[in-house]
Amino acid sequence: MVDHEERNQERIPPQVRFKYIRSFEDFIDWSYYNRKKFRNTFASGIVGLVTLFNTFYIVPFGHEGVVKTFGAYSKTVENGLHTKVPLLQSVKMVNVKNVRTEEFGYRTIKADVRSDVLGVDNVSNYDRGLLEEIVNDQRELGYSIEGGNAATQVASLLQGEYLHLTGDLNIADVEFALQWKIKDAAAYLFNVKDPRKTLRDVAEYNIRLITGDRSVDEVITIGRGDVEFQSKEGIQKTLDSFSSGIEIVALKLGTTNPPRRVKAAFDSVSIAKSNRQTAVNSAWSNYNQIIPEAMGNAQKIIKQAKADSTNRVNYAYGDVQRFNETYKEYANAPEITRTRMYLETWDILLRNIKIKAVEQKGAEGGILLKLDLDKNKE
Repeated sequence: MVDHEERNQERIPPQVRFKYIRSFEDFIDWSYYNRKKFRNTFASGIVGLVTLFNTFYIVPFGHEGVVKTFGAYSKTVENGLHTKVPLLQSVKMVNVKNVRTEEFGYRTIKADVRSDVLGVDNVSNYDRGLLEEIVNDQRELGYSIEGGNAATQVASLLQGEYLHLTGDLNIADVEFALQWKIKDAAAYLFNVKDPRKTLRDVAEYNIRLITGDRSVDEVITIGRGDVEFQSKEGIQKTLDSFSSGIEIVALKLGTTNPPRRVKAAFDSVSIAKSNRQTAVNSAWSNYNQIIPEAMGNAQKIIKQAKADSTNRVNYAYGDVQRFNETYKEYANAPEITRTRMYLETWDILLRNIKIKAVEQKGAEGGILLKLDLDKNKE
């Protein structure tokens, strides 16, 4: 039995049969005579390729694939090669490793060794196109920005972000940056309608709550670390209550100053406080140096006085003891003891006299000898 394809080949002129193709023109002729079969084969190949490419997909490193079936969440897959049902399932790739940054009160135009930072004071230095991009970005997030040209709008936007009311009813300029990343791709896509706007609103709410409970001095100087820590914890807690799938990596306070119109006066007060603290520290330094030395000298004098007191008491006891012994001798032989004491006294006195004169008793009287006893000793 002759196959249907073989019968068709027999009806095709020999010069256009596939095995006789020698040139492009022959291929065109063969395609024309086999156009129905060629169309079916081509269509089947296209459908096969489309099906193949829609069945297999690769999730890049650092991403998660969120699989939806008929538009509803189905599962989350890690990086690598995966399969899905064509036409019925779709996959959304979400970068979960990239750390993103939201800035409040300023915008970093170029991050480099010399960062180009746009703030209220230098808005006029930037071209209109860049300023309009910032304004449009905020409008896309749902914020209302009205009035003036682009420079005025950006200045008003930044001012609204950095002006904070402190607990002691002062105003502080607080600029900060929030670094975040996605920790749950499915929650990020499905649980919050606009994750970025939600993040910015939650961040502003929490940091204003913290700064509003502290004095301006704490916000600007001594309490910056505490403001950063508590604000970060509050933001994360609020986002977790929404199951937003967002993780706060860091919150860094930038420039924190009093309002620009009173900054000079505030700086003068800060300098005065610093000088006062310097004087207090210097006084304490002198105190710590002089007082211990004085106390040491006092202790030394007290110890010396106690030593002298002990010596005097001991000498007194010795004198009493000698007196008692002498008295005993005197009671036994008064005349001899009296003579001995007389001679001992003169011996003590004569030791300190260099020239001695001896008076002769008798009829003529007068000085008999004038002796230099110390010289004679030599």
